[in-house]
Amino acid sequence: MKKWQKLLPLYLALCILFTACNSSPTEYEKEAILQTETVRSETTSLDLLPTTDFDAYGFHILAYNNAYMEHRAEEITGEVLNDAVYTRNIYVEDRYNIDINVTDMDHDTYVSTLQNNIQANEDAVDLYQIFLSYAAGYPVRSGYFMDWNDIPYVSDNMNQAWWSQLGIEQLQICGKNYLLNGDIGHMTLSCTQAILFNKDLLTDLGIPYPYTDVLNGTWTLDKLLSLCDGQDIDLNGDGALTAENDQFGFMTTKWIAPVGIAIGCDLETLRYTAEGYPELNLMTEKMLDVFNKAYKLICTSGLELDDYHMVSLDTIPYRTFWENRALFTAATIGIMTDLRDMENSFGVLPNPKYDIEQEHYISCVDAGTTTAAIAVTATDIERTGLIVEALCEKGSETVIPAFYNTVLQNKASRDEESLTMLDIIRESVCIDPLYVYDFGGMGFLIQKAITNKNPNISSQYAAKEAAALTSINTFWEVFQ
Repeated sequence: MKKWQKLLPLYLALCILFTACNSSPTEYEKEAILQTETVRSETTSLDLLPTTDFDAYGFHILAYNNAYMEHRAEEITGEVLNDAVYTRNIYVEDRYNIDINVTDMDHDTYVSTLQNNIQANEDAVDLYQIFLSYAAGYPVRSGYFMDWNDIPYVSDNMNQAWWSQLGIEQLQICGKNYLLNGDIGHMTLSCTQAILFNKDLLTDLGIPYPYTDVLNGTWTLDKLLSLCDGQDIDLNGDGALTAENDQFGFMTTKWIAPVGIAIGCDLETLRYTAEGYPELNLMTEKMLDVFNKAYKLICTSGLELDDYHMVSLDTIPYRTFWENRALFTAATIGIMTDLRDMENSFGVLPNPKYDIEQEHYISCVDAGTTTAAIAVTATDIERTGLIVEALCEKGSETVIPAFYNTVLQNKASRDEESLTMLDIIRESVCIDPLYVYDFGGMGFLIQKAITNKNPNISSQYAAKEAAALTSINTFWEVFQ
């Protein structure tokens, strides 16, 4: 498609935006114009990348399930995130004379397609945007993917802010990075865990918003426990606490808080020897204390934890929060867009620290996010590396600001303090290696103990230890 044809919808949309109703730009529009002019006036890192004509090459991205929205945008629709993806894509397409093609598949189809491509030695997909927890299992251990450190242009820039620095550090295997997260898509940010609170309920109870605690470094697990204590209330007086009728201090699903709370307390679940060998580091005094407090926070109400995998209003805990019957909930920040029509105001906080001595807040990225990978069957890694690097760098200028500033800040969060909290969360993202690689089922030890309401975590660790050590040793033998 010619460049002018692709840009025409964007031009028309901007014309409509700034001439509708014969009104002057809003403050938000003025800020958007200012930011755009600033970007245009500066030399960016993209200018340092070569411009190469790839002769209308079809660059194929295989997206996992509904993650296609990270890369597919066929036209300007007026929806902010879609239009940012569209803008990013046409920039890269025109710069390199390529056509970006995105195919999305459900889990089973994706798995079989990946396996078939590898086994047939087919270079059918340029970029796999794949489910993190699956990719870190069989595909990585079977040698399906290339090391990003060997990919031209990307490897030169992996120390830049548009690639997740903690993710690079935490997902490395013997110095190699087969999976890569960054601003090439917005799912990493969307799948980052946080604590939401109902501002009106806290106001009614005379409880100050915890923003000051966060800024002062006193937002700890003990503080969250104290705020939730005694807040499970039988509203209808039937003598039984039910999620459909009563009020709760804290609500969550089995897949979010148990892991997020633990990682937020800076549990070093794996330690590495000088040679890079991963060793379990779970059964510590600190871990046992974190587990006992998380168990009390999550299990006190006696409710069964919702088994629903998706973070949405279809899930009982988030429906309860939306109906103003929960003071706090743990969720991924992407749900904030679903909550923008909530009657009460809400705020957002990072996961609490273990204690005031902990230096930083830590925000766990859910393993349900996507990650980027290149198959070992790739035949032109220089072309792939250049296009991927351009997509990520341009995404940091367009897609991430659209998701972060507009979708979250301007639509969903309800006060200036929440914007500061989102900055803290984004700066503290963590992809825990034990949670992702799940050696011998040990990555979900705390989650399963809390879900099953079994406080004897030591015996559960002992039952998994041999399998976990075997899994780690096998893992090491493959990659050393």
